[in-house]
Amino acid sequence: MLAGDVAALETRGLLAVRQVVQRTEAMQRYREFQRVVDKGEAEALAWALSHPAGERPVFCTRDEGARRFAIESGVPTTDTFGVVVLALQCGGLEVDTARALLAPWDSPSQQRGKPAAWRGFSAELAHRQAIDGGLFG
Repeated sequence: MLAGDVAALETRGLLAVRQVVQRTEAMQRYREFQRVVDKGEAEALAWALSHPAGERPVFCTRDEGARRFAIESGVPTTDTFGVVVLALQCGGLEVDTARALLAPWDSPSQQRGKPAAWRGFSAELAHRQAIDGGLFG
C-alpha cells in the first residue's frame, strides 16, 4: 500500500525519493547515524545534511529520539501535523480542507500519524503557529 502511495505522489511531482550514494560523505554519516536511530531515519538525516544549512529539507518523524537527534544535527524537523502547518503557511492547503482530512484524529482509536498530545485541530494549529511555525527545535 505505501509503495503505491509513494509512486502516485512521485508521478504527480509531489514527492521525490532520493537515496544515499555509496562512497560519499552522506554514506559515511548514514553508517554513523545507524548507531543512534533506525535505518530509514539515518538515511534521511544523512541525505538532508548533504544540503547547505539554509537549504536542508524538513525531516518529518513521530519518533522522539530521531527528532531530538535531527535537531541536534541541525536538520529542520517536524511531525505529520507540522507538515500540515507548513502547507497552510505556504498556501498549499486550505484550513477547512486540512480540518476535514484530519477529523479522524479526533477519535481516540485513531493514532496513525497523530501527534502524541493531540488537542484537536484548532487548538493544535494555534499552538504550533504560536511556538514554532510548524518546526521543532
